[in-house]
Amino acid sequence: MITDRIILFVTQNNNIPLQLKELSHSEDKYQVITSSEFSANIKSDLIFFDYSLLPEHYWQLLPQQANYFVLFNIFEEEKIIQILNQGALGYILQPVTASVIKAIIQSFLRRNNFENTIPESIVFGNCTFYLLNLTVTSPEGTIHLTPSEAGILKQLLINRGRPCLRKHLLEEIKDHSQEIISRNVDVHIASLRKKLGSYGKKISTIRGIGYVFSDNDL
Repeated sequence: MITDRIILFVTQNNNIPLQLKELSHSEDKYQVITSSEFSANIKSDLIFFDYSLLPEHYWQLLPQQANYFVLFNIFEEEKIIQILNQGALGYILQPVTASVIKAIIQSFLRRNNFENTIPESIVFGNCTFYLLNLTVTSPEGTIHLTPSEAGILKQLLINRGRPCLRKHLLEEIKDHSQEIISRNVDVHIASLRKKLGSYGKKISTIRGIGYVFSDNDL
């Protein structure tokens, strides 16, 4: 299989990587490799770390703009906040299935392969989102969005039915008056849900990953 992306698992448990290989198809444009310890010499596009195998001062050792998730065996709030603030795309609480990991990988690859061709409008249900005007029209009237809300809604609708990573939604926030932190995404999502009314219920939280806009009918 010809591949152009490398997915690295830094783990001592090879079950998920082996199951991913069993789930792979010829159209999958990545290969999975494993290592029991991190090495900067191993080139990769996306890394999954067992938390216990994160190297000391890993944020200094990882290449700039490295993309990585951290797997935890139990929920540890302070450690999770720390890795998110230091650049992780998200955390994953084990046990987790290979199918879920594969969906995360595919979401990452879609995002990174996405060409910068933005449509003028996107239709969902009986609503139309006009990207340039930052408005959503519906039978009830016109909804006005902030630039940040519009950017987040754009990503959710373009990836409808598929997870949007929190880190990528964070990039859509247009706020230079304060430090942009991960929780800012939650604030804008809450505002979007309120403004979109019944369609706001279609925005679901994926714990530790981000959000998804359901492609199912209400």
